[in-house]
Amino acid sequence: MNTIVFFILNAVIAGTIYADGAGYEHQVHGSFSPRTLIVPLGVITFFCLISTLLLGLSMPKNRKRLFPWHKRLAAITLIMAIIHATMALIFH
Repeated sequence: MNTIVFFILNAVIAGTIYADGAGYEHQVHGSFSPRTLIVPLGVITFFCLISTLLLGLSMPKNRKRLFPWHKRLAAITLIMAIIHATMALIFH
């Protein structure tokens, strides 16, 4: 997981990633485009979804303590998914 996070942060910090008409991705240093955030937001949304699932599965052990966090993480996952989908539809 640390490798994935490092790769995403490195790609965002190093430069903008964009795709040309042929489907190839290129980096342009010194410029920023909102479309560079689509993939990292998708990965973050996926990990939020997995975390929400794991909290839901572990709730029978300590429901009183975990359920508020499960609800908060579900709301964060929904917000991240909406932002990711909106950016993908607008900028891709």
